[in-house]
Amino acid sequence: LGNVYYALQDLEQAEQMHSKHLEMSREAGDVAGEGRANGNLGLIYLAKSEFEKAKENFEADLKIKEQLADEAGAGKAYGNLGVCYASMGEMEQSKAMHEKQLAAAQASADKAEQGMAYSSLGNCYVALGDVEKAKEMHE
Repeated sequence: LGNVYYALQDLEQAEQMHSKHLEMSREAGDVAGEGRANGNLGLIYLAKSEFEKAKENFEADLKIKEQLADEAGAGKAYGNLGVCYASMGEMEQSKAMHEKQLAAAQASADKAEQGMAYSSLGNCYVALGDVEKAKEMHE
């Protein structure tokens, strides 16, 4: 239900639903569900420009994905952290996260995630003033 409210841009309702999901997952001992709820809350906080809260939730999601040895999920969490850092203007940190996103996507043979990582890395290099490296990433 939280994702429906998010799609409708009702971020307050989405936050409430995902917070409830997080609470219920913790109570039930559903670690994977806790990770998903953290990731979804991070996206909401990112949309609300509450970057520190977003970062905290994305980091919690990443920790769980690593604990569960979920390489593909970790890649997505790294990507979310990269977007968060870019939104905060921390382009070196963003680049580092997208490099980890790319490595995880390659390890899990996730071609779509690899494409997103290359695109995000290209954007980082543009922001850092390295147009040649940006071009290489986008190709």
